[in-house]
Amino acid sequence: MNRSRVAPLCDLLAAALLALPVALPGGVFDFKVREDVPADQRLFIGSELAEMGAGDALKSVAMYECGDDLWCISFDLPDGSEFTPSLYLRPRDWKLFSDQDSVELVRQLDPISAESTAHSRTLSLHIDGECESLTVTVSGEKPTVTPSEDSTEGGWQTFQIQLPLGTDSMAVACDERQLFADALIHPDAEELWISDGEAYRYRPAATHERPRFESFTFAPGAFLSRPVTVMLPRNYDLNIKKTYPVLYAMDGQNVFVPGGPFGTWAIDTAAEALTNRGDIPEIIIVAVGNTSDRIPEYAPEFITRNNARGRAGEFLTMLRDELKPYIDERYRTKSEAESTGFIGSSMGGLIGFYAAHEFRDTFGNVAALSSAFWLAPDEFEKLAERSPKRRARVWLDSGHTGRSADDATNTLMIRDTMLRSGESLGPHFTHTIGLNHQHNESAWSERVPDILRWMF
Repeated sequence: MNRSRVAPLCDLLAAALLALPVALPGGVFDFKVREDVPADQRLFIGSELAEMGAGDALKSVAMYECGDDLWCISFDLPDGSEFTPSLYLRPRDWKLFSDQDSVELVRQLDPISAESTAHSRTLSLHIDGECESLTVTVSGEKPTVTPSEDSTEGGWQTFQIQLPLGTDSMAVACDERQLFADALIHPDAEELWISDGEAYRYRPAATHERPRFESFTFAPGAFLSRPVTVMLPRNYDLNIKKTYPVLYAMDGQNVFVPGGPFGTWAIDTAAEALTNRGDIPEIIIVAVGNTSDRIPEYAPEFITRNNARGRAGEFLTMLRDELKPYIDERYRTKSEAESTGFIGSSMGGLIGFYAAHEFRDTFGNVAALSSAFWLAPDEFEKLAERSPKRRARVWLDSGHTGRSADDATNTLMIRDTMLRSGESLGPHFTHTIGLNHQHNESAWSERVPDILRWMF
């Protein structure tokens, strides 16, 4: 994909002169809009694209102030993206954020399309067992399906499907028998294997096994011992040569069902469901339990709470030098940073955001949920000012209800600072506000599926 910035669009939008559709190469779209916005409101942009709210004004994306009456935002969009942007005024008061009546349409801009050299892509779909007639449906349309002349050995039937560019889901039926109502497809997937009602990105073994769990007590020298639970994906013991990406999850007692006293993120349930639909690859999940020293362990060194100085740097060093090597040796992992994820919420979000900057060579993909930036907003803003080249991929989010509105204001401030530093909303950095979400496990579990899709 061409990653060059699309400068002409800035000038067109600033002058509100999008009278005709604008053909642009795929890459980063820099929006700059001149608008007189009341002090108690903020300008948002939305469209039919998922990155811009999927047509829901309540999920439109906040722009940031970049000059006198100037509002900016950048999106890193795939080739072939077509959309019609709309501008909205929405209140800064988080109590009104989910109120449809508080959203005011300013104007709709002319359609925009990103040029692409291709308009479709070919997906090889392999069906386990006999299938004389395969029907595929994408957004109500039926793309061309061609049976392969040579059947795959082992009883697989192979079909070539011409999918419209940008397709991420499809319904699949074989001989009028529905195999998938909504099989999800990664944009880069070239092959998909369907067996026993589950989707794979590789040819699966003849038999199938469900995910399983292993637990042990981890006792690092400089920290309290803690429980660690590892979720191994389906068919782990059958695919003895296959290696897997790894996700390290903080507050491990709350990660898997049934969870702890505060509830559960249900990451195991989400990961299994997404894997079975072919939406994400199989992953190993390492749930690292917390201890009574949770706050100093997760707090960076520039934070002091209850006379205890933060030890996040030491804690992450321990994960890198002690726990991760143990996991990599004991299990078949993809050990490189681009295949290693980190997820945490609240204080766990803080250490995650810190890890994205200070330990990006270890954890290449970080999800920081409902981070407690209020503890040291100025210090975290300094991290956010760094160049995108000096941080890992980052998912940043919050809710907006409950006590302190889930620190949505500071989280949005951090997001705006990252955008000003050169980030764009897209594969490398994304931000979302959970509608009516509070600061709890139930809200985080609702956001987990989208996080896993983005991360893997």
